[in-house]
Amino acid sequence: MFCHNAVALSHFYAENTVKKGGVCIDATAGNGNDTAFLARLVGEEGMVYAFDVQQAAIDATRARLEEQDLLGRVRLILDSHANAAAYIEGPVDLMMFNLGRLPGSDHAVYTEAQSTIAAIEVGLTLLRPGGLICLSAYWGDPVCLAEYRAVAAYIAAIPPRRAEALFHEFVNEPNCPPAFFALCRAEG
Repeated sequence: MFCHNAVALSHFYAENTVKKGGVCIDATAGNGNDTAFLARLVGEEGMVYAFDVQQAAIDATRARLEEQDLLGRVRLILDSHANAAAYIEGPVDLMMFNLGRLPGSDHAVYTEAQSTIAAIEVGLTLLRPGGLICLSAYWGDPVCLAEYRAVAAYIAAIPPRRAEALFHEFVNEPNCPPAFFALCRAEG
């Protein structure tokens, strides 16, 4: 199977990692697409914690989940993904990020490298051994590019005994398609 974009890669890895009854974090709820996808993967016995700092994103995600009868599998949290440890004890199977800004919303509000890196750190402590962090990083404007560079440098410096890191980039696509990172927490 060929995945044609970073979000499809995130979903591919999630489908091969998350089982019914699992626990996931959607670190960037946005319009709720990834949250709903993860809620279907974990099933009725599982739980998805969905974070966003914008009330509009939480409201859009809630509406999408209600439409699909998935709200009971999700806890919506109006807070930074960097604070995930205050809400979740673990172990977590998968943490998903879709960096940048909420489509159709305030263009002044973006994810930021500092909180994204802090959230990855938290995620690595919450993940079960073999659990994944999947991250789609946009870089087509100056704000996103700065975050992308900082996150990429941080991920590249993670010792492999802590987590294995994979980077995937679409090198011949127009319009600056997002890059994909996957971090697999080391076993043991």
